[in-house]
Order: sequence, then C-alpha cells, then structure tokens
Amino acid sequence: MEKEFITGGEAIGQVLKEEGVKYLFGIAGGHVFPLITGIVGQGIRMIHMRHEQAGVYAADGYARSAREVGVCFGTAGPGMTNMLSGVAQAYICRSPILCLFGQHLTSEDRREPIQEAYGTEITRTITKWSARAVDQRMLSFLTKKAMREIRIYPPGPIALEIPLNILARRDKSASQRVFTPHSKFPALDTMAAAGNLAGVEKVVEMILAAERPVIVAGDGVHWANASKELQEVVKLLQVPVLTRRIARGAVPETDPLAFSSRTRDGVLKNADLAVAIGLRIGYLEGYGRWARKLPKFVQINESDAEIKNEVPTDVALVGNPRIVLQQMIEIIKQNPGKVKAKTEWIRSVQAIKSESQGKSRLEAESFKTHTPIHPAYLAQEIVDFLDDSATIVYDAFTGTYYLTDRIRSTFSGKILDAGEHAGVGHGIGMGIGAQLARPGKQVLVMMGDGGMGIGGMDVETAVRNKLPVVFLVNNNSTWMAGCFDMYFRSYLGEENNWNITPGVRYDKMFEATGCYGENVEKPEEIRPALERAFKSGKPAVVNVIIDPSVIHKGMMMNMDQPAIGWLEPHQVPEEGRKIVFREDASKSGKGSAHKQ
Repeated sequence: MEKEFITGGEAIGQVLKEEGVKYLFGIAGGHVFPLITGIVGQGIRMIHMRHEQAGVYAADGYARSAREVGVCFGTAGPGMTNMLSGVAQAYICRSPILCLFGQHLTSEDRREPIQEAYGTEITRTITKWSARAVDQRMLSFLTKKAMREIRIYPPGPIALEIPLNILARRDKSASQRVFTPHSKFPALDTMAAAGNLAGVEKVVEMILAAERPVIVAGDGVHWANASKELQEVVKLLQVPVLTRRIARGAVPETDPLAFSSRTRDGVLKNADLAVAIGLRIGYLEGYGRWARKLPKFVQINESDAEIKNEVPTDVALVGNPRIVLQQMIEIIKQNPGKVKAKTEWIRSVQAIKSESQGKSRLEAESFKTHTPIHPAYLAQEIVDFLDDSATIVYDAFTGTYYLTDRIRSTFSGKILDAGEHAGVGHGIGMGIGAQLARPGKQVLVMMGDGGMGIGGMDVETAVRNKLPVVFLVNNNSTWMAGCFDMYFRSYLGEENNWNITPGVRYDKMFEATGCYGENVEKPEEIRPALERAFKSGKPAVVNVIIDPSVIHKGMMMNMDQPAIGWLEPHQVPEEGRKIVFREDASKSGKGSAHKQ
C-alpha cells in the first residue's frame, strides 16, 4: 500500500525500486540521512563503503558487469568532492551510473554553511547532465528521467544534487509533478535504431569482396548486448575479429577466428578492409593511426558523435550494433552463395596468433625460477588458473601490462579497467561491484601496491559484506617502476623518493579486517596461493613480491621517441638516455633495466 505522504528521499527510493535497482553504494552523512532511509526503506541494499570514491567505483563495476544502472551517493561538500574521480572515470568509460549528492539547505546558499559545495557546477563536464532539485515535488520526475537517459547511448553518469530541506520535506505522494507511478515506457532496446539498409548492404558487399577483411568491435557491442549477433556474423562470413575494451571477449578469444590486441599490428597491417563496430577511436586506439593505413575502412556506431572524421572512412553507419548485425545476418542468409572461403587469410591470422601466444608463453616460462618473481610469470599463472567465467579488474601499472595480452577473454564484460581515465586505486571498488553483479563467479583484482595504498581500506567493505573477491597485489615497492631512473634521477639525485617501503605485508594488514591473506615470494607458490584464496570463500589479499627492476615495456623506447609525451628528446635527462631494456632469457632468465 502506497503512503499518502512521502519525503523527498522516499520519492527517489520509490522510483529506484520501480526501476529494479538492487544496491546503493556510499557513505552516510548528516545531509543525506533522509535519502538513505528513503532508498533503503524500499528494500534496496546499501553497501556502506570506507571512501566515497570507492562507492562510485563499485557502482561503475556493477554497472559494467550487470549492464544495469549503478547507484551511488555522497553527503554534502567533501562527500561529493570525494566522488569526483569515480564520476570522471564513469563518464570517460561510458558507464551508466546515477550519482546522488547531498547538499546544505537552500536557505544557506552563499552564506558559508558547513560543507558548502555545488555539485551540479563541479560535475558539469564529467556527467551527461546534472541537476539541482529545488522542489520536492519534482524528485520522482528527475529520478525517472535520469534513470532513462543514463542508459541512452552513449551511456554515462548523471548527477542529482538534493538540498537537505528538499530531501526531508514531506508532502503528498500525489503531489509529485509530471510523474505517473508505475508508468510504462518502452524499453530502450525496443527503440534502438537500425542502420540504413542500403548502407548495411554495402558493408556486407565490401566484406564479401575483400580478400583480407577484419571486424573490430568495441564498447558499443557490449552495451547493445550484441555478442550473440557478432558471433553469428563472424561465423557466417568466416572473417577474423578483434574485440576491444569492455567488449573484449564478445567473440571468445579462444575462437579460431578471434585475435587479440597482442597480434593486432601483425594482422591489421595485412588487412585490406576493417569494419569497426561500436568502437571508440581515441587514445587507446592510437587515434586511428592503424585505421589510416588500411585501404578501406568502415565505421558503425550508435552515436553519430562517435563516428570519427579524422580517420578516412569509406562507409559510415549510425545504428544500434545489435540491430545492424541482425540486418547483416539477414542479408548474408539471403545470399549464401556469395560467401567465399578466405582460407589463406584465416590461416595467416591464425599463424600470427599462434606465434604470438607461443612467444608469450615461452617468455613466461623463461622466468619460472626467477626471484623475485617476474610479472610475466605471475601473469601466466593467473591466466592458467582462472575459470573462463572469471571477471578480472586491472589496477596495476606494470602488472596489468604483463597480464592483459595473456588473457583469453571469453565474454563481453570480463575485463574491467579505468579506460582512458587511467586512474589508480579503482580496483577495490570495482571488484566489489563486479562480485555483486555476478555472485558466485571468480573475481580477481590485479592491484599495484600504489593502488592498494589509495583504495585498500575498502577491502574491509568486501569482508563486512561477505564478498569473496581476490585482491592480488603486484608488490614491487615503487611507483611506475623505472620511471624515476629514466626521467628524474639527474634532477633529484640518488635518493629515489618514489619508492615504497620494500616488502610491505599487505596480506597481514588486511588479515586484521577478517580477510584471507597469503604472502608469495617464489614462483612455485603462486598457483597454490590462488587456489587457497579462492577456496577460502572470503575476500582475500594475495601479496606477491615482484622484481622491482622489471619495467613496464611501454616505458622502454628509443629515446628519440620518448614514451612520456610531455618530454621532448632534448629534455630527457642524460642518465635516462642510457637506460635500455634487455631481456636475455637464454642466458640469465632475467629481465631488468641496465645502464650501458
């Protein structure tokens, strides 16, 4: 039975319940007490975090894993400002989250009240839109509007800021303006647009006519839930496919036709056509440098704003990836005789893929007895151990580099990261969100010791909520291993103030919160530690001592082309120019930085 009178917080909570929201992430504060009671009173479970930033990351991880809206909140002032890095990540990564900010009384505007801040102004550039509620009667409408528009492609965060007097005000339920309780509205996927049919036919003709075509699928395929359709198109056309970002695994990378980023350059340099579908062409795609080298290029995206004009394009289609792929399937099935086997091309791609995977495994095996542990061997052990259904969260600079190209992603949404936001410390919260979205499945977070220092206390949140996430610490006792020597030693002297106290026992730290902990110092200890951590059924911290001399290969460069964009060659310290990377597995089995 509906209440005759409701508070502003209850007006929001009723809409969230109607929308199927299950979880609320955040930290309590005086300005949001009516918000919490209004939402939790609807049966929505609150996950009380240790830091508001982690609450946004948890909502983000949940949203990406569940393909549902994640909801997070913070109290006025510092509660809201603590959330900003998470909001920015969600915006950059196109993650659908609703951010609810508390605020001081409207009568205190510009009067220097406690915790004064204006979230709608601050978040203007990192949300799809934001609004400050100044009328309790508009809260149901604003919440419903936000929940719908968060999902419209490209998805992303929306922020609602609600002053305390608006949240606490009690008014008749019927007074909610321009809102109908339990209102029906077509699901977004029923409203999704098809591609121009002539354009879709042209793309299919181009693929059929090409000798060495590839498909490159990105985020849009994940959000359109188009994995099944993509797999069918690839199978029908027998065309190699590369899946990127959160869509990685939409065609399982165990499929003979799927290749991964590690082999991208080797495959694409020989392709004569690439069809990019749902792909955002930004920094992580080299701004399309690889696409500009291709004879023919096609872009298909649900948002015309994400069709990039800086890449020469033969055909551009705007349409929902799932529907466009369905159109392609229908066209292909109507013309089965036009499909010709591209046997030599497929063999070529498979050979490149096989050679790359072989080299990767040989590299890892060469460090089997290397101590301290080499991150390549750690990465291979992780990949060989995890279930195909596991979710993996990236939050380690060096560790992620060695892990990502070894993973064989088996489903869209398997891999969660900070995207172009390139943040640190997000992994703990995202792991919590992923476990709530996929209960009972393995969740492993590859943490760096730097990120553990930023976000680590929310391991206790996982313990308190009985969420069995394994947080593996890539512990090399420094920030961005090797960067100090390469760029700063000649300026700052011999003392490396980037270092972290060597060998910190993060496992012991967090055992005190009730989690399972293990310390790993030898290669042969990795697999048994992972087995025990996952079998414990508890949140776990596995602290792996990594060789601090191993440097992220992305930092290894010809010093005429420095990897750090803000340093021109003449600005690189002389000592930095002398550092090169050498791996001589046949002789030493070690990889490290050496001065020559």
